[in-house]
Amino acid sequence: MLLSPVPGAATAQDTTAAHRDTTRAAAAAADTGVHAVPMPSDTTRDTTSDTTKVPKDTIKAPLAHAEQPALVGIGSQYHWDRDQMFASGAINLLDLLKLVPGVTTFRSGWLTSPQYVAYLGNPARVRIFYDGMEIEPLDPRSPGALDVSEVQLWSLEDVAVERGADELRVYLRSWRVTRTSTNTRVDVLTGDQGTNMYRGFYGKRYDNGMALQLAGQQYGTNSDPSIGGGDELALTGRLGWANGPWSVDGFASRSSRSRDEQDVLVVGATGGVPEQDRTRTDAYLRGAYGDPDQGGWAQLMLSSQTFSENSAFHPALTFAPADSADTTVSAKQFVATGGFTRWGLRLSAADRLHLLPNRTMNSLETRIAYERPLLAVSLFTDLRGSDTTSTEEAAVRFTPLDFFSLSGAVTHRHGGGTDGGEQVAVRLEAGLRVLGAWFTGGVMRRDQTVVPGLPAYDSSFAAANAMGATGVFGTIRGKFYKDLGADVFAVRYSTAGYYRPQLQSREELYIDTRWLSRFPSGNFGFLGSIAHEYRQNVLFPTTTSGEAFTTDPQYALFNHVIVGHIELRILDAVLFFNSTYGVNPPVYELVPGFVQPRQRFTYGVRWQFWN
Repeated sequence: MLLSPVPGAATAQDTTAAHRDTTRAAAAAADTGVHAVPMPSDTTRDTTSDTTKVPKDTIKAPLAHAEQPALVGIGSQYHWDRDQMFASGAINLLDLLKLVPGVTTFRSGWLTSPQYVAYLGNPARVRIFYDGMEIEPLDPRSPGALDVSEVQLWSLEDVAVERGADELRVYLRSWRVTRTSTNTRVDVLTGDQGTNMYRGFYGKRYDNGMALQLAGQQYGTNSDPSIGGGDELALTGRLGWANGPWSVDGFASRSSRSRDEQDVLVVGATGGVPEQDRTRTDAYLRGAYGDPDQGGWAQLMLSSQTFSENSAFHPALTFAPADSADTTVSAKQFVATGGFTRWGLRLSAADRLHLLPNRTMNSLETRIAYERPLLAVSLFTDLRGSDTTSTEEAAVRFTPLDFFSLSGAVTHRHGGGTDGGEQVAVRLEAGLRVLGAWFTGGVMRRDQTVVPGLPAYDSSFAAANAMGATGVFGTIRGKFYKDLGADVFAVRYSTAGYYRPQLQSREELYIDTRWLSRFPSGNFGFLGSIAHEYRQNVLFPTTTSGEAFTTDPQYALFNHVIVGHIELRILDAVLFFNSTYGVNPPVYELVPGFVQPRQRFTYGVRWQFWN
């Protein structure tokens, strides 16, 4: 990602040594209180008095943001600020999470298709928190797993991934503004499969501390039963106030999607994705004191999540619970959080009451973390009722030398929601820093568990018992020579299993430069990358097959895919180009029976304005 043009812009932090990793930084301009470019020096002429007036711009106290846990690991962590997120080339959250070792992603088609993320082969072990509100999987077509296409990536200013020993927790912070000068931005994207996408952002702070933000995204793709298609309009809005450590704000996000029918094309495969017209609304009201990143703080949140569907009924395609033409499902959360952060120490607690469609669940979370260059420790507990799984987790990183580090994590699960009794998962890792990049390797292990089915693709995909998984992995991350860098991972399990190939890898080389010798103002940037993605055959659980390739299984065939990305930044405009190209087989699949086109190109511009 392109380096920010100004000092003080957010960059990923190396938590393992006194020195920082050089990370791929941002291309788009940040609007989180840092001036991406100087305010315009041109003036507005008052013809009556013949004087020059300079627009006044001030920075107001920021609105509250949710707690972000300490990310304990070797080298730079999987953490993107707003600039880095857009510069990654990701269009949705699925594109971003596929960069994390141990993650396998699935989608049947393009933007409107159902999209799922499995961590160590379990889609139920991916939890997503939006401003502290846990996103509930409300779509009856995907019981037990969240369709991550419901998360509006473009509405965020920060994404942080906490890798537990057997669970991925993704913490999202929504976009905020701090300046009284009006901030607007326009994004335009077009490409193959009739893809057209438009985004607009408006944000302003007022002298009395009030904040007003509006944003929207609209996209559409061709309608073709072989590749699916559809369109979506998503809108977000925020009205708030902040003064000193105090703030209150109300936020709402509403997305309306029409998804077209998609047929299976592989001979012998079953299933199909029926059409769907659905609307999801997420909203909250929050009051807060202090900053979770510094000093004492507390927050109260009341949130509501609603999923409604008005689609044609498909008697041949059943879901669990049964699909109907008209469905409305809602959930509420009451969240109270507070803590203290200083001197490398983080203490926090959260009481989260979930009012779900069929039950009520209370979750008491506690965190204790200490982070310094030599040593980092994080302790996390999630205690629930006797009928639901509780969790205790510990992670540690020890860096006796600035070029050598050790880390590990262990998770213990127990309670009524755990099938087969208690479960223990472990991850161990060692890292060596060479030429500025971290080379790491390790092993991870989780116990036997039950994984959910994904009937949104095929009604025969059902929950099943999955055997334990043990895998070895390696990574390379960082710049190794001037502006040249690499982002590589490979994971190999002892055997293949549900939702996880036996071998999966991703190798990316990139050049990330501002060419300061030629453009000392920092108003130019270039990012170019080429990546190879590989996964072996991936098993899906069904009602008639077992977790092996010898029992007439349903599986997605192996694939090799080349991914390219280019960004060119000039002042406040960013031109970008993304591509994917199937190599072997040329027409590949990520879900059994559904094919991806051999090539897909998208390109466009992001343009920010300060008025």
